[in-house]
Amino acid sequence: MAPYKRNFLGVRLLEVGLGMRQADPQTNGICERFHKTILEEFYIIAFRKKIYLNIDELQKDLDIWLERYNTSRPHQGKHCQGWTPMETFIENLSWAKDKLLDMKFDLAA
Repeated sequence: MAPYKRNFLGVRLLEVGLGMRQADPQTNGICERFHKTILEEFYIIAFRKKIYLNIDELQKDLDIWLERYNTSRPHQGKHCQGWTPMETFIENLSWAKDKLLDMKFDLAA
């Protein structure tokens, strides 16, 4: 996945005013939990198994892990309830589009 695609959602959320305060578990618990998961399930394991000679090698392995994390690994979070993040995203896409449209009109008023 290209870097611009990975970062699109975060950039879009900031554009519509849904930015989160940094390091504040009250407002960004999902991000804080993801950081813990990626550390425990990817970085700690990857650095034990392999010596990375450059950042591109690490990025390649991270992209593979992220693909599995988002499309194959079921999640137990509040919104996923055993679905993968991609299944949750697809299931709620129409709701998200409606919400963004509502926010656009609210911001314009």
